Amino acid sequence: MPIETTIDSVRGIVVQRVQGELDSNDVIEAQKRLYLDPDHDPALPVLWDTREGSASSMPFGEMENLVDRSEKLWENMGQGRTAILVASEADFGMGRMYQALADQMPRRLAVFYDYEEAIAWLSEA
Repeated sequence: MPIETTIDSVRGIVVQRVQGELDSNDVIEAQKRLYLDPDHDPALPVLWDTREGSASSMPFGEMENLVDRSEKLWENMGQGRTAILVASEADFGMGRMYQALADQMPRRLAVFYDYEEAIAWLSEA
């Protein structure tokens, strides 16, 4: 599984750490584990740290499918914030594409290159 989920209790955020090549099934399974967990607080900000992974080879159709499938979980997501942290221009573009396709998601979504900027933005919630 290329996605590891942890709770950073010091910062009060959920961290989804991606390792390796990411596909839509990996994302959906990680979202289900998080948002369908009865103990999960939907107000917690979420950081998707993709610096050790990549979604850059995901075809556009798979990205559309990912958004369509994740819509079923939106009612469980709450109104919090989600930051996508990337290391490459290609992954920044993929993150922005996801952001555009998921513009009706109840969570605010932003893409960052810089860890501290992402954490600061998540902390504004």
